Amino acid sequence: ANNLKPYNDPTFAGSGVHADVHIIRVSDDGTEVLIGCDGGVFASSTSGAPASFSARNTGLAITECGFVASHPGHPGPVVAGTQDNGVVRRIGDTIWEMAFAGDGGGVHFHPRANREAFLVGQYVKFTWRGNGRFHPPDVRLNTASPNTPVTIGDEPALFYSGIAAVPGATAGKARLAIGSNRLWLTDDWDPLAPATPRMSWRTLPTADDPLSAAAQDFEQDKIDDSAGKVVSVRWINPGVVNGTSFRNSKLLVLYERAIARIYQVDGADRWEREILAWSKKKRITQNSDIPASGAPSEKLPMLGAWSEIAIHRATKTGDAAFKGSFYVSTTGASEMTSTGINEFDRMDTLWWFDGTDKFYPTGLRNNANGTKAPAFCVLCDPENPDIVYVGTAMGVWKGTINQSAATPTWSWEMFALGLPEAFVQDLSIHWNSSAPNGGLKLLRAAVQSRGVWEVDISTNPASVGKTYLRVHNLDTRQVLPTRLTHLTDETTARARYPRCLSPDIVVVNPVPPAWVGGTPTEADVATHSPLVDTIGPVDNQIRAQSVTAAAQSTFVLVHHRHTRPVPATETKVVLVKRRMGVAEGDGGGIMLSAAWKTAIVNLLINAQNVTLDDHWKRADAAENNNPVTNAVTAANTVENPAGPVEARMPRAASFNLNLAAASAGQRYLLLAIVSSSRDPLTVAKLAGGNVNDIVLNCSHVCARVVYV
Repeated sequence: ANNLKPYNDPTFAGSGVHADVHIIRVSDDGTEVLIGCDGGVFASSTSGAPASFSARNTGLAITECGFVASHPGHPGPVVAGTQDNGVVRRIGDTIWEMAFAGDGGGVHFHPRANREAFLVGQYVKFTWRGNGRFHPPDVRLNTASPNTPVTIGDEPALFYSGIAAVPGATAGKARLAIGSNRLWLTDDWDPLAPATPRMSWRTLPTADDPLSAAAQDFEQDKIDDSAGKVVSVRWINPGVVNGTSFRNSKLLVLYERAIARIYQVDGADRWEREILAWSKKKRITQNSDIPASGAPSEKLPMLGAWSEIAIHRATKTGDAAFKGSFYVSTTGASEMTSTGINEFDRMDTLWWFDGTDKFYPTGLRNNANGTKAPAFCVLCDPENPDIVYVGTAMGVWKGTINQSAATPTWSWEMFALGLPEAFVQDLSIHWNSSAPNGGLKLLRAAVQSRGVWEVDISTNPASVGKTYLRVHNLDTRQVLPTRLTHLTDETTARARYPRCLSPDIVVVNPVPPAWVGGTPTEADVATHSPLVDTIGPVDNQIRAQSVTAAAQSTFVLVHHRHTRPVPATETKVVLVKRRMGVAEGDGGGIMLSAAWKTAIVNLLINAQNVTLDDHWKRADAAENNNPVTNAVTAANTVENPAGPVEARMPRAASFNLNLAAASAGQRYLLLAIVSSSRDPLTVAKLAGGNVNDIVLNCSHVCARVVYV
């Protein structure tokens, strides 16, 4: 009776524990109770008494991710669709926030510049949500009450499905394609546009809105019931801008039991549909129905399920009729018999369409370096589409196509470096060809019950093994200099991140009791809300943290990008301070001498006692005077973080910031500098003449301004 009202049940003990419990473990003496659920691990140390459970997920990868999307313009933002944890977006190095509650399916960032903060995510079925101005196709204005939106039901759709977006014809707009049991398209997704007029949607290929009339049409543009519902959508080619519209656009739609190419007739918003695969056309029920020895098939076999599509090439030189080559991942097939397992070895787990009329098995299932595991997702390398990544039940495989002969072949290898051998539900690549060192390319994998994993697959993967401090919360330091574009500001007058207000320098008084061990995690830092004010004259205003003239507990949060931890004893951190005048603003223009840089390196690398010039001194130095030079020792200046530092666990080093004798209104620039045995600081890395140069160009340094 109380199934949906647990608080009415006096025996309910799970307040605060995430729903969908999978496992319970109790200690021998009954005092410790551990819960494994869709929200990870929860624990009670008082025998599971009501309201005694709390999350124990720090440092654990536990989120049930089914979809992942990378931001096209910045390496930091990532969004994931999850089972029972909604749509979550990355807001730090290791921390995420829930953008939309409940469940989460397909996700996508807005692909336009100046719209970095906006995204769309599926709840379930045909319910889609977005921040900013977003009008999903199933929500319409009530004609009887024009200001009251109504949701139109009865539009069949999968519980979870993929989504595709590309830049629109004009600034701020994007084209968004989603599926139900038919393909929907809008050309005017602009989160910062006025609320009216509403976004317009149409189904293809008819290219009008079947739900706009009083008698909604739920049959328009369906293939038929045998095709099933849409699994995923991909743009073969977004087309060419023609004024405020497009021509020659092409999309590929994966249904449960069909694949369709939907393409635009040149010169108008007229579309055609060509079905490239359809299980209805040829029933393949036996392994023997599939051509042997890796021969191509005119029909895509369907034993098991088709799980995802990936565009290989949109065009082919000299072939105007080329439809676009693409991959289809499948689960493969087997069956239990009275004598054991009967494997359908001809039903490959990855097929390739040649752009004309044939599907080729890639050999992923039967290759000596392949895998029999079901494949759930597939993605081509944007820099070299002849390289393909496949997510399977055993991890990620990497393949390369060779088309030098009449029949294509593939070489395969397991791509396990830095990735778990586990269920991979989705793949995404962030590709920045203009980044230094040959470009930045990051492969993200949504792993069932293990969160999102990232591997640097750049030609020169320089970001791996780096120890760093951040300028802002989404600063990954993978591209230098750090850009100050605000990535979560949803206003039209978007602010820029302050260059000297790093979240990795934490000044607090007193230390919150919830900080276990007295040092904060990144989540603690993110939920801590120091008082930050805008100060200074109108022509030189800055953002600075307000503090009192007293001793301040201060922490420097250190990050290290590797799954192999760097020991705390091999990680050295320095925090120094300098008084500033109003004219110096946020301190970005303060010059840093060659002698200062050499002193900092000797302090961190060689444990030498040094002298700092230009009024710089260690954080805990007294404020009753302000000498030009200050002698500092390694013993009283260099600290280690509280534990080993690795990709999932940034660690804080503790300092005492002495402001006891500081004058009211006095500004201080705090500089934190880090070095580790895996990524040692050098004078060359401290490139530039002033604080701005070094903070933005050196990942070992960050700054924060405080004022009394």
